[in-house]
Amino acid sequence: MRRLNNCAFAAGIGIFVCFCAPGFSQQTGKSASQFYEEGLQAQNDEDWYTASQQYLEALQANPGYGDAWFRLAQCTYQLGQYDLALRYLDSAEKYARGNTGVQDLRGMCFIALGRLSDARNMFNTVLKLKPNDIDARFGLAELELMDGRISGAEGQYLEAVRRDPTNRKALLSLAFVSAQLGKNDAAQNYMNQAVRFYSGEAEVHYLSSGLAAMNGNLTEAER
Repeated sequence: MRRLNNCAFAAGIGIFVCFCAPGFSQQTGKSASQFYEEGLQAQNDEDWYTASQQYLEALQANPGYGDAWFRLAQCTYQLGQYDLALRYLDSAEKYARGNTGVQDLRGMCFIALGRLSDARNMFNTVLKLKPNDIDARFGLAELELMDGRISGAEGQYLEAVRRDPTNRKALLSLAFVSAQLGKNDAAQNYMNQAVRFYSGEAEVHYLSSGLAAMNGNLTEAER
C-alpha cells in the first residue's frame, strides 16, 4: 500500500510540475507552441485579431517567446495600432536577437506614424548589416514614392528583384512603377514574369488587367 501511495504521490508531483512549467497554460492545457501554431494559422488566413489573441495566449504561457512577440507586432501593425506594435517590437528584439525583420517592421511603423526620417535611418541601418534584406528595400522604395521620386523607388525594386528574381511584390511594384515612368515594354515584361510565377493567384491576374488598362490595352484588360 505504501508503494502505491508513493507512486500516486510521484505521479501527482509530475502533473503539478508539468502544469506549472514555463510554456504551459494551466487554464487550457495548451503549450505556448500550440498557441503559437494556432496564431500562425489565423495570421496566414489574415485573421489578425484571432491571431493576436493566440499569440497573447502563447506569451502568457511563455513571456520570453521572441517569435510570438514579433508575430504579435505584425498583426497589431495590420490592425493599425502602430504605437502598440512598436512596444511589442521592443519585446521581440529583447528575446529574438538578430531578427532584422524586427527592424524592418519598426521602420514600417515609423512610416505609418509619419516619422519618415526615423524610418529611412532604420532601413539604411538594416541594409548596412544585411545588404540583401529585401523588406528594407521595400521600405525605402515606399519612402521614395512618398517623396515623389519614382525613379528612386524603381531602383530599390530593381535591387530587390536582383536579389530575388521571383519576388512577387517586387515584380508587381516594378511593373507599375515602370508604367508610370513610361517604360511600357519593361512594365509588361515584369508583369508577365509575375503572372508566370504566380499564375494561380487571382490578385496577380487582376493587377495584370489593371496594368493593361493603364497602357490603353482595353482588350487585354477585359480578359
